[in-house]
Amino acid sequence: GYFLPGILDDTTNKDFFGLNIWPLSAHGKMELMPFKHKWGYLGFSLDASYFFMYKDYDTYSLYSHVLTGNFNLVYQKFLYKRVIMADIHAGSGVTSFTGTKFIFRHVESEPFTSININANCGAALQLYVQKRLYIETGADYIHAFTSDMTFGMIQPEIAIGWQF
Repeated sequence: GYFLPGILDDTTNKDFFGLNIWPLSAHGKMELMPFKHKWGYLGFSLDASYFFMYKDYDTYSLYSHVLTGNFNLVYQKFLYKRVIMADIHAGSGVTSFTGTKFIFRHVESEPFTSININANCGAALQLYVQKRLYIETGADYIHAFTSDMTFGMIQPEIAIGWQF
């Protein structure tokens, strides 16, 4: 899927990179729903996301890769026949700022990597266009527990999926 990450809680990102929204991104998710009942499905999911941050200044450039990985508890319920399904999920994982570098004309800084525990929650709607093929739209909120800044991010997404 594709998501558009928006950083909400911190000015550090805006101060250094000049933006709080990063369009170069990707998102993937796998769900296992072992408990299926009339009142809904219960299960687990693993998801991962990636986006790239970059800023070019007159005298230097700055860039970083941001990766998240989460384990979630999931509840799903069909809202309309077997065509529209609601999905709510919450869990925890890691947020990593990987390979963060300052690049000057003739000098490059050593890459910096920070791995932080996070908490996340979200909701989505799945529209089944065929028996097993669906389009999903939703949003997640991820809060990374960092030592020197507050980092909260919203991830609206659109994706295509297949139910096995």
